[in-house]
Amino acid sequence: MKPAVFAVIGWRKSGKTTLLEGLIRHWSARGLRVATAKHTHHDVELDVPGKDSFRHRKAGAAAVALIGPRRAAFFHEGADDGRWDLDAIIARLLPADIVLLEGFKQVAVPALEVYLSSAQAPPLAAHDPRIRAIATDDPPRLGTAFPGLAVFSRNDIPAIARFLESCA
Repeated sequence: MKPAVFAVIGWRKSGKTTLLEGLIRHWSARGLRVATAKHTHHDVELDVPGKDSFRHRKAGAAAVALIGPRRAAFFHEGADDGRWDLDAIIARLLPADIVLLEGFKQVAVPALEVYLSSAQAPPLAAHDPRIRAIATDDPPRLGTAFPGLAVFSRNDIPAIARFLESCA
């Protein structure tokens, strides 16, 4: 069975990670398996220089798996243009019932925007048709501004989770 996939997007420091933590706890408590992927604009180095897995990658391996008794990590070298095959990434996260993507503003999946009223920029929902709902600290104002979207208090995790499940 294919998992439900949602992007959680918003401006920097809008509370995306906090909201994701709440959704993960909510669904995990219900017995659902949740997987996540986080996009960053910075290059990442999670492997430890000098260790075998690091040396394998530096020798030219396109992918390296580091597998321990309770945890595994997969390191993949991406294309020089910085583009990733999202379907391949999701396949690596399976099995999961729900996959949450944090910060993937350019992927073609339904999105939830996290928006703070103190943001210096307008909501992304003003020009992003993927956005199905907004989680905010000011639901009355955003609800009026975006009457076609579901608008939630960003702390109402059960309601947000129910809405996202209805979009799957």
